[in-house]
Amino acid sequence: SGEYVSAYTNGALVGEKEQTGLIKDASNFLIGKVSNFYHFKGLMDELKLYDTALSDEAILASYKIRDEQKIASSLHYTFDEVEGSEIFVDSNVDQPAVCKNTSCPTSGVEGVLAKAVKFDGTDDYLTVPSSDYTKLTEQVTVEAWIKPEVKTQTAVTPYQVVASRGSDFELTISDDGRLRT
Repeated sequence: SGEYVSAYTNGALVGEKEQTGLIKDASNFLIGKVSNFYHFKGLMDELKLYDTALSDEAILASYKIRDEQKIASSLHYTFDEVEGSEIFVDSNVDQPAVCKNTSCPTSGVEGVLAKAVKFDGTDDYLTVPSSDYTKLTEQVTVEAWIKPEVKTQTAVTPYQVVASRGSDFELTISDDGRLRT
């Protein structure tokens, strides 16, 4: 709602905390890590970035109709690319998510709708270069289908990052399996 950060699982609200202020960081949007830490390990599919805070009803509707695109997102990565891909195409505005050499997640694996990507939890991640579509300043919704392989990586890294943008926001999975923001 712009005054809270809310977390949802399978379309249902599972947590909320008060959070105000503008999103100031103009960094790249990262999928699967923040900086060089807390890499995600598991499968990811259907990642969407919205430039608004979706209502509870819109989040539930998006979850129920995830194979149909009735709610327009700013960016939408289906991750349906073939095995060995290094460029993942956004289906809305052609804003690619890219990786380099050994940092690429495994593409072409079975996902929730078609194909997905598999992150190794060590060094895999994708970068969406900063653009008008990632420079969100007031409200944001990040939606994705995820299937983590482990709850945490080590005691030193007590959570995994699903997506982040600089120091402004992170969507993470904590050591007890809960979503964190």
